[in-house]
Formats: sequence, C-alpha cells, structure tokens
Amino acid sequence: MITRIKNYWKLRKLRRDALTLLIINGADIAEEVKNLIEFIHVFLENPSEIGKRLSSENMDAIMKFMEEISNTNSYNEKKNEKMSDSSQKLRKEETSV
Repeated sequence: MITRIKNYWKLRKLRRDALTLLIINGADIAEEVKNLIEFIHVFLENPSEIGKRLSSENMDAIMKFMEEISNTNSYNEKKNEKMSDSSQKLRKEETSV
C-alpha cells in the first residue's frame, strides 16, 4: 500500500514537471509550428521560394532524410534483424523458464 502511494506521488510529480516544461517551452513550440505552417503555405503557393527560405543547415538535414528514405531496403533489413533478435531472445527466455 505504501509503495502504491509513493508511486502515485512520483507520477503526480512527473506530470507536474511535464506540464511545467510544456508551459515553459510552449512559446517555442508555437513558433516552430507557425514557421512550419508558413513553409507549407509557401510550398503550395510557389515551390521555387523554398530554396530561398531554407538555410544550408536545414537543407543538409533534408538531404540526409532523403538519403535515408531512399535506403529503405537497409532500413527494412535492420528492422527485420531487430525483430528476429527480439524473437530469439524471447525464445531463450521461454525455454529457460
């Protein structure tokens, strides 16, 4: 019973901390969302303006993302490897029990 009460208070504190961080960072989050919406509007109206609005840092991030997307086979292979590793671990745990 005491453990449940302690866990409840820890959870309340975590929720309060998360809410505090959200309030503190809310203005930054809203600004980023606003920038994203403006970017989408520019893209829909005139795609040639995108190059002017993107900094080189953003462009590098976009290029890396595009490379990752183009390498979906390697992503799928990694995902399948992780799944097989997880299933092997699960089988070992089941046999050891």
